[in-house]
Amino acid sequence: VFTAADRRGSVTLDRDGVRYALDDQACEWTWSEVAAVEYGTSRIGRRLTVTVHTPDERWYPHDVQAPDKATLSRWTEELDAALDAHFEE
Repeated sequence: VFTAADRRGSVTLDRDGVRYALDDQACEWTWSEVAAVEYGTSRIGRRLTVTVHTPDERWYPHDVQAPDKATLSRWTEELDAALDAHFEE
C-alpha cells in the first residue's frame, strides 16, 4: 500500500486500485479501469503529481504537498516500487 497525504488530500495505491481524496471529495479507479499511472515532482518545492490514465484516453492528475524534500524523495521511491509491483503482475 502506498499513501501520500497532505493537509487537504491524499493519493493511495493498493491491491484494489488508485484513490484520490481532496477535502471532502474522493474518487477511485480499480486496476481494470487504469491504463497507466505516471508521476512527477516539482523542480522547486515539494509537490508530487500523480496522474491516472484510463483506457478511454482520459487523464486525472492530483497533487499532494510533502512536508519536506526528504519525504518527497521517500514518496517517489515508494510509489515507484508500488507501481512496479502492480504492473509487473
